[in-house]
Amino acid sequence: MILNMTGRVAEQMELTGKYDIELSYSLEQAESPFITYHYTQSISVSDDREHAKIDPDSIVVSMPSARDREPALAAELRKHAVFD
Repeated sequence: MILNMTGRVAEQMELTGKYDIELSYSLEQAESPFITYHYTQSISVSDDREHAKIDPDSIVVSMPSARDREPALAAELRKHAVFD
């Protein structure tokens, strides 16, 4: 299995930032991912620590083999994931 994560800076300030993230899972030798997650992540620095938080409302799932399941998968991730 291949995990690929990419990000694009949406906003950047001195101690904070916002990033558009794409996380995909592919099987080796596959032409395209079997599932991809898109979400927005905010980063802040305080007390010499970096804090990351995913915006649950920004989560979108793409699963070409089961397009009808995408909304339910996104809803389950929003419901059960830890975002801080």
